[in-house]
Amino acid sequence: MADLDTTVFAASKSFYQTVGKIEGNVVSSPVSCLYALGMLFAGSNTHTRKSMAKALQFPENLTETAAKFEAVSHALKGLNGVELSIANKVFAAEDINITLDYVTLLSKSFMASAENADFKRPEVATAKINDWVNAETKGLIENLLNDPLETTTRLVLLNAMYFKGQWDSQFNRKNTIMTQYFWGNREIYMEVPMMYKKDYYMCANLPDFDAKAIAIPYKGGDMNLLVILPNKYDGLYKLTEKIDRLYDLKSIMSKMTTAMVEVILPKFKIESTIELKPYLREMGLADIFEAPDLSGITAEKLRVSKVIQKAVIEVNEEGTVASASSAVGAINRMISKLVFRCDHPFFFFLTYRDNFSLFGGKFDRPE
Repeated sequence: MADLDTTVFAASKSFYQTVGKIEGNVVSSPVSCLYALGMLFAGSNTHTRKSMAKALQFPENLTETAAKFEAVSHALKGLNGVELSIANKVFAAEDINITLDYVTLLSKSFMASAENADFKRPEVATAKINDWVNAETKGLIENLLNDPLETTTRLVLLNAMYFKGQWDSQFNRKNTIMTQYFWGNREIYMEVPMMYKKDYYMCANLPDFDAKAIAIPYKGGDMNLLVILPNKYDGLYKLTEKIDRLYDLKSIMSKMTTAMVEVILPKFKIESTIELKPYLREMGLADIFEAPDLSGITAEKLRVSKVIQKAVIEVNEEGTVASASSAVGAINRMISKLVFRCDHPFFFFLTYRDNFSLFGGKFDRPE
């Protein structure tokens, strides 16, 4: 499992380094994107497999990489106390002959299936894809594709993820009050609903980042909401510049100790639609958009035209609902009480056993 964690961590880190630069509120899922890219990798050969393996830090050996995806699927399906579903799908044009080996590999390692779609009738094909995503994300994502697909579309690879978790100890709704949330250097603010709870939490001071962190656990013990809050009200931009180091979750968690903390956290919901093509190019995946070798999927010459991810996260007193689809002072001992007041922009990660995140993003300002 440790080797698997390393692979997912490395690829996720590269993903956040690029997507983390997006301005404003944003939520994304590197794991969701990796599943879609993993299915593409499974059908790649020659130069495309080499370039994808290098960019995503996958083993070049297909059997080895497929086994890793199979293992992570089983691990995430076995989470305690939370609801997590992962669904993968390939939609191919009606006249494409997908190889039997690829269909078998999809079923075994990605728990995915392939289905034909009539892309010559783009409205029908788009509705079919949106209906599948809507069902798999339990209604959180109604329209992954806002516009009809082009009639020249040949293949669509999809991953849909849905997470619902209750806090290990819930916030009391009676304690939620309207209070000030600031951005900029405190020159702009608005009133937002802030949740409040006093309890024992894992937390840490992060002087290298001029920030602090807290882990709010979900039932079952496998998942946490990790919040990283800059010490300065306008400190998020500088924190973004260090996101490659910030995503070293094990290092951050190793600095944490238990303390009695007053947590003041805004209720929030973020929905993001990201066209990932420029970010994937930046990660070293230009080949898949130009002249890739995808002969493991079909004999037809194919290339990737778009990679779209839509993700949603909602945090409230009961816990967190999230979904994605891709086509205070030094702390070194138990201390009595701290205040963790999230009244200005912060990063958040929905973490799996402190090793990698299923979802992550930043809350910049209320919408």
